[in-house]
Amino acid sequence: MMRNEEIKTNFANNIKELREKKNMTQQELGNALGYSDKSISKWEKGDVLPDVVTLDFVANYFSLTVNDLINSNGTVSYGKYKKINTIIWGSLFLVIFLANLVFFFLNYIANVDRAWLSFVFALPCFFTVVLILNAIFYDYKAILVSTSLLTWSLALCFFLGYLSYNFWYLFVISFCLQIFYIFIGLIVKVFQKRKRN
Repeated sequence: MMRNEEIKTNFANNIKELREKKNMTQQELGNALGYSDKSISKWEKGDVLPDVVTLDFVANYFSLTVNDLINSNGTVSYGKYKKINTIIWGSLFLVIFLANLVFFFLNYIANVDRAWLSFVFALPCFFTVVLILNAIFYDYKAILVSTSLLTWSLALCFFLGYLSYNFWYLFVISFCLQIFYIFIGLIVKVFQKRKRN
């Protein structure tokens, strides 16, 4: 069983390492977490150990567990982060491969006009996978970004897929949804700050 001082030291080393690997200043990390740069400095010096709720919030921010933050081996396990990156890159490769396969079939075998649309229609598929993964690992900023990209790519698909119907107003709807997503993001940010205080 680890002593309090050992936990403080491990957390201090790990939080500093995480911040530096993300190329963030103490001020930037403090802003992202809703704390002052002085608080981050105290954590990194090992002067203060945050409460359990804050530890959990910090762990979620870095896509880690609390145990990862306080472990004694001096390096933080990036298992979750690497896993989501691997899945996202794998799904991107799969979507590109399938889009090329569909393009080849439509263009050379079926001789369809506008076969290039297979690449455009691949975008919503990819952003759907990214959205699902971000929802599983709960990173609200990434969820908002992937939702926005999914919305715009769907609008683009309908617009290009049905040019004869002149669906330009889909971009107006997408713009309104984008403002809604930004509003939701601000509400979540304020709610998280109040929850910590």
